[in-house]
Amino acid sequence: MHFDLHFLNRIKKQFPGIKAISPEITGPYSQVMNKAKSGLFKIIGINENYMGIKILKINEDGRYFNKGDDENTRNVTIIGENVSTTLFNNQKALGKSINIAGIDFKVIGVLKNDDIFSASEINSVYVPFSSYINCIDNKTPLRAFCLYLNKEVDYHVCPRYGHRNCQRAGERNRWNGQWK
Repeated sequence: MHFDLHFLNRIKKQFPGIKAISPEITGPYSQVMNKAKSGLFKIIGINENYMGIKILKINEDGRYFNKGDDENTRNVTIIGENVSTTLFNNQKALGKSINIAGIDFKVIGVLKNDDIFSASEINSVYVPFSSYINCIDNKTPLRAFCLYLNKEVDYHVCPRYGHRNCQRAGERNRWNGQWK
């Protein structure tokens, strides 16, 4: 199944219990370089909501993506700790450039390694969704997204039948394999 941004916006409007939603697009591992070193890493296109949804933290000096990064197709990136170590050794990566698919991206953040990270996060390079589509790969379809529900939404799976239920303000909607 493939998605697009229109579909994600429609879901968010249709379900007021969704607090935040982000596309998550990735292709095969790609070569990422700085001036002297290179490595193969997973490149992921996301929006400004992703880091909060996934509860990913960056080091103090860096910053998260903002809406303007995506709207203006800025060539900025947040890199995992292993990416930073591989490309920059013990030097500070923040503010430096890395090259992805022949295009330079400025490092605006490095993910903290809090022992909850999988190898995927610490070995990934995150770019704004629009930058991924316009600069890196416009052929890979959007197959995944993540979302965060408001606290007042009670979401659970029915143990007897296995269908999903969403309860909000006394209303109960059954998941029947279709978005209503």
